[in-house]
Amino acid sequence: MRTDALTSFFTSLFQDSSGITIAATIIRPDELNDMGQRHAFEAMIELSESGKPVDIAHVCDKLQARGFGETQALELLERLTDGCPLPGAIRDYAELLQKAVYKKRLGALLEAASLRNQAHDDPEAISSELLESLTTHSAERLTSDIRSSQVVVMDCLHKMTRERQHTGELEGLPTGISSIDEVTTGVRGGELWVLGALPGKLKTGYAIQIMIENVQRGNPVLFFSLEMPQAEIVRRICGSKFGASAMRQPRFLSEERWKEVQEFSAVISKWPMFIDESASLTATAVAARARMAIRQHNIKLVIVDYLQLLGGPEKEIRERVGNATNILRQLAKTTGVPVISLSQLRRPSNINDRPSMIELKESGDVEAHANTILLMYQPIDKDGQPTGEDEIVIAKQRNGPQGSVPVACDRRFLLLKPRGRSI
Repeated sequence: MRTDALTSFFTSLFQDSSGITIAATIIRPDELNDMGQRHAFEAMIELSESGKPVDIAHVCDKLQARGFGETQALELLERLTDGCPLPGAIRDYAELLQKAVYKKRLGALLEAASLRNQAHDDPEAISSELLESLTTHSAERLTSDIRSSQVVVMDCLHKMTRERQHTGELEGLPTGISSIDEVTTGVRGGELWVLGALPGKLKTGYAIQIMIENVQRGNPVLFFSLEMPQAEIVRRICGSKFGASAMRQPRFLSEERWKEVQEFSAVISKWPMFIDESASLTATAVAARARMAIRQHNIKLVIVDYLQLLGGPEKEIRERVGNATNILRQLAKTTGVPVISLSQLRRPSNINDRPSMIELKESGDVEAHANTILLMYQPIDKDGQPTGEDEIVIAKQRNGPQGSVPVACDRRFLLLKPRGRSI
């Protein structure tokens, strides 16, 4: 059983004991690896059901009542709470442990059948009994995902209680544009957002803007840049302060201005910003690298630029993009860390048509898996110049309104700002 999942599980329960009931419906104490873990979990459940505080002192007392010495009990709890869990991820950790249990059981069933086969037992009997065992095994795995209304309601109230206690203005992470934050309440944990735009319509620029907003607030961000080198991203960040054209031709900067750029670069170097510039990655590789970074650097947001560049074994690009979207959705769901994936749009017959989800390339699975879809709309006049009537279209939002949010594009600094009233 994975040690990091186990310690994160127990640490989460001590940090937020209201999740013990939820955890107990997913994994039973007798399914844990050793007696110490089982006794500790049972003690926490007993304390929770009796309404007593679930803390180290009370659990230690319970363990001593079960025959543990004080030092032995404290050492056990110290080992079990050596984790760095993500907030609100108790269910995810419990499900990870449960999967490990079922994997172990499955291996035992197959090994037993193999030993009987080597011993030349009746093959029909082996096959029949193995099939029956596998059927029972699968049935237990499927029914374990079924929740009673009591547990579902408690889970929902637990989540809403955390949201009520949230002291910040946003329930999720900031998007870099206050009017978008107002409508969406920010990018929430476990969500997959898709940001779509035509080439050259500032989708990467907006993604970098979201990253800047978060790292400046101390939220570590992992940025997968499949198209743009790391140095160009830093150049873009500097351009948001000193102007994009100035960063394209730094040789024309005055010595004083260049010193300011160097000082700002020193500030950037201290941001919790992590960039992967690998040009050819599969969605599976992105998910694996993201999970490692989440554990190592406590990443709070993952950004992927962009969806159609992700590789995969599928021959058809539609299938590849669909599977990649599903992998990113699962990454967000299982880690509790939100993912923002950029996506190209098909070029419409009329360049000034307001975009919709149907313009998302290989859109079927993309629009199905995403929690929220934002589409960039930047109309131009008859001379091909921007009209200044830019919008971000909220084409999908599972738990909020849809519509258009007016924004102003500051093309000197490649930044988007609120313009007028929201939806």
